[in-house]
Amino acid sequence: MLHHENGVLTCKVVDDGPGGADPMNGTGLRGIESRLAIFDGAVEVDSPAGGPTRVQLEVPCAIRSA
Repeated sequence: MLHHENGVLTCKVVDDGPGGADPMNGTGLRGIESRLAIFDGAVEVDSPAGGPTRVQLEVPCAIRSA
Protein backbone atom coordinates (compact mmCIF):
# COMPACT_ATOMS: atom_id res chain seq x y z
CA MET A 1 0.00 0.00 0.00
CA LEU A 2 1.30 3.49 -0.87
CA HIS A 3 0.11 6.59 0.92
CA HIS A 4 1.17 10.24 0.79
CA GLU A 5 0.33 12.58 3.65
CA ASN A 6 1.97 15.65 5.21
CA GLY A 7 4.98 15.46 2.91
CA VAL A 8 5.78 11.80 3.62
CA LEU A 9 5.40 8.90 1.19
CA THR A 10 4.69 5.66 3.07
CA CYS A 11 4.80 2.14 1.68
CA LYS A 12 3.48 -0.75 3.78
CA VAL A 13 4.12 -4.38 2.88
CA VAL A 14 2.71 -7.40 4.74
CA ASP A 15 3.31 -11.05 3.93
CA ASP A 16 1.92 -14.32 5.22
CA GLY A 17 5.28 -16.02 5.79
CA PRO A 18 6.71 -17.54 8.96
CA GLY A 19 8.21 -14.28 10.25
CA GLY A 20 11.65 -13.93 11.76
CA ALA A 21 13.00 -11.36 9.28
CA ASP A 22 15.98 -9.65 10.91
CA PRO A 23 17.47 -6.54 9.26
CA MET A 24 20.74 -7.13 11.14
CA ASN A 25 21.12 -10.67 9.79
CA GLY A 26 21.36 -10.12 6.06
CA THR A 27 21.75 -7.52 3.36
CA GLY A 28 18.28 -7.14 1.84
CA LEU A 29 16.51 -5.03 4.45
CA ARG A 30 19.75 -3.30 5.46
CA GLY A 31 20.34 -2.39 1.81
CA ILE A 32 16.88 -0.84 1.58
CA GLU A 33 17.50 1.03 4.83
CA SER A 34 20.82 2.47 3.62
CA ARG A 35 19.31 3.56 0.30
CA LEU A 36 16.36 5.30 1.99
CA ALA A 37 18.69 7.01 4.49
CA ILE A 38 20.18 8.98 1.60
CA PHE A 39 16.77 10.64 1.25
CA ASP A 40 16.19 10.94 5.03
CA GLY A 41 13.87 7.95 4.81
CA ALA A 42 13.39 5.10 7.26
CA VAL A 43 12.44 1.42 7.42
CA GLU A 44 10.47 -0.21 10.22
CA VAL A 45 10.30 -4.01 10.40
CA ASP A 46 7.95 -6.07 12.57
CA SER A 47 8.47 -9.78 12.00
CA PRO A 48 7.57 -11.94 15.00
CA ALA A 49 8.17 -15.67 14.92
CA GLY A 50 5.11 -17.24 13.31
CA GLY A 51 4.54 -14.15 11.15
CA PRO A 52 3.34 -12.15 9.54
CA THR A 53 6.15 -9.81 8.55
CA ARG A 54 5.26 -6.13 8.25
CA VAL A 55 7.63 -3.62 6.66
CA GLN A 56 6.96 0.11 6.51
CA LEU A 57 9.09 2.44 4.40
CA GLU A 58 8.86 6.23 4.77
CA VAL A 59 10.45 8.88 2.58
CA PRO A 60 9.98 12.65 2.71
CA CYS A 61 8.25 13.57 -0.53
CA ALA A 62 6.82 16.85 -1.77
CA ILE A 63 4.24 16.62 -4.52
CA ARG A 64 4.25 19.44 -7.03
CA SER A 65 1.61 20.12 -9.61
CA ALA A 66 1.93 22.30 -12.70
